[in-house]
Amino acid sequence: TMYTFTIIPPFKADEMASALTGDVMGVEVTVKALAERCNWGNLDHHGPGDTSATPAACEQAMWVDLPPIGTTIIGVLGDPDTLTAMAVLKCRSEGFMPPMAYIKPIGMIDRLGPHACPSAMAMTRTKAIRAIAADRSMSTAQAVELIAKILEGSCDWSMINGMIEAHAAELAAVRDRVTHLEVKNGVCLVESPDMGALSIGYEYADVIVARNPTMLLDRANPAAGGHVKYTICKRDEHVQCVFDYDALNALEGAEGGHWGGRSTIGGSPQGFSSTLTFEQVAACLKYTPEE
Repeated sequence: TMYTFTIIPPFKADEMASALTGDVMGVEVTVKALAERCNWGNLDHHGPGDTSATPAACEQAMWVDLPPIGTTIIGVLGDPDTLTAMAVLKCRSEGFMPPMAYIKPIGMIDRLGPHACPSAMAMTRTKAIRAIAADRSMSTAQAVELIAKILEGSCDWSMINGMIEAHAAELAAVRDRVTHLEVKNGVCLVESPDMGALSIGYEYADVIVARNPTMLLDRANPAAGGHVKYTICKRDEHVQCVFDYDALNALEGAEGGHWGGRSTIGGSPQGFSSTLTFEQVAACLKYTPEE
């Protein structure tokens, strides 16, 4: 292949930014240290002037100038949009232009939410790409290669259908572990011992308050027991919701540790059981749903 594809977790950003050599192009790189290293640009749609109508990374990949041979193409989240954008760049570098009809549904779902997919066949490709993105046993290069084959129409659908079925079964198992789910004022309140519950929550709303009643204090030592852990998140920067961490900390109290996080995801203190209710947490999310 002409390019090297890699996903760099945000917590490794500073270390990896200085280790990258040669030309670098970004795909949805929102970490400053890495974004500054992308001398061949960054296919992103989460900037201050962007809206939900701004083309997603995979759509931008259809017309952006291709970087030179040997470029390292990086992302920070191996989600369907990022991996599809990488696959588009791979296809184009090899002389194949993917049909926009294959790309647009991925971009629409990323920009507008899970209900934006327009057709049954587009949904099948989308399910395939989502299943690939969810499979952490594959390297970034392997995932990009497989998505490129889907875009080229040369994939083994028997294998892909197996991946779709396995991913659906995994989501069904996550759904079975959800013990509470409701939507109030546009916010999905979901309780589950599984982080995968966020995927379920996004089926109902763009903003989620997830409560894990038994988050392990130490994953390496389950005998240490669990604690109540909240995660608050929104689909992307375009969702008009601000997390008031100061208000959450004031409610939790000095003994409860510190709520914190980023503008799109955060949570209650690690190692301390939160004493707050769903309603108290939701009240600290300043949310203005789109009409």
